[in-house]
Amino acid sequence: MKQRVRFFFANFEEIICVVLLISIYLILLTHVILRYLFGRPIAWSEEVSRYFFVWGTFLGASVALKRRAHVSVEYFVSFLPVKWRAYLKLGIDLAVFVFLILVGRLGVELALKTYTIETAALGWPWTYVYGALPVGSFFMLITLSRFIWQDIGKIRQGRYEQLSSIPDGLI
Repeated sequence: MKQRVRFFFANFEEIICVVLLISIYLILLTHVILRYLFGRPIAWSEEVSRYFFVWGTFLGASVALKRRAHVSVEYFVSFLPVKWRAYLKLGIDLAVFVFLILVGRLGVELALKTYTIETAALGWPWTYVYGALPVGSFFMLITLSRFIWQDIGKIRQGRYEQLSSIPDGLI
C-alpha cells in the first residue's frame, strides 16, 4: 500500500495527463459516433476536449521538465570546461525558476480575474481553464527546486561532471 501511494505521488502529473488524454479520446469518439450515426452531437464535447488539452499541455510540460526532456541546444556549451558547464546549467535552472514564479503569479492573477466570465457551452468560469497555468508552474517549480538543490550539492562536492542535462534513466 505504501509503495502505491509513493508511486501515485511520484507520478501524479503523468497519471493526470494519461487520464486527460483518455478522456479527450473517449469524449471525441462518443461525439463522432453520436453525430454521424444518430445525428445527435454532444454540444460541449469540443469545449471540454480543448480545456482538457490545455491542462494536459501544462502538466505535460511539468512531466517533460521532470525527465529533462525539453529541447536544448548544447553544441556550443560542450566546448566549455566541465566546471563552467555545471555553473551555466545551474544558472539556467535558476533563471527558469524565476521565470516560473513570474508566470505562476501572473497565471493566478489571470485565473482570478476571469472568474466571472463564463465559457460558451458549459458556462464554467474561465478560471477553470486558466488555472492550468499556475498549477503547471507550481509542479515545475517543485521539480526544478529538487534539481537545483541536487545540483548545488554536486557543485559543492566538486562533482561537476554529474550535472548532466539528461537523467541517467533516459539515456
